Amino acid sequence: MLIPTVVGILLTIGAIGNILVIVVSIKSKRAQRKFAHTWLIFNIAIADFTYLIITGLYYVSIQFVHTFSTFVR
Repeated sequence: MLIPTVVGILLTIGAIGNILVIVVSIKSKRAQRKFAHTWLIFNIAIADFTYLIITGLYYVSIQFVHTFSTFVR
């Protein structure tokens, strides 16, 4: 029970952090897509956010199947 809670907290914190980086990168007037490092940070945030969503959905589906198969037996 502890591991799903920790994974959920980490996924939530990671998603919020990546969303903040994406929003700041988009709304920033000073570094608005002019510099390579801005694009790099933006693309890393997008990739990390996508990875978190895919991993989170996979983990939830595995936990759901495991829980459901426990009740069926």
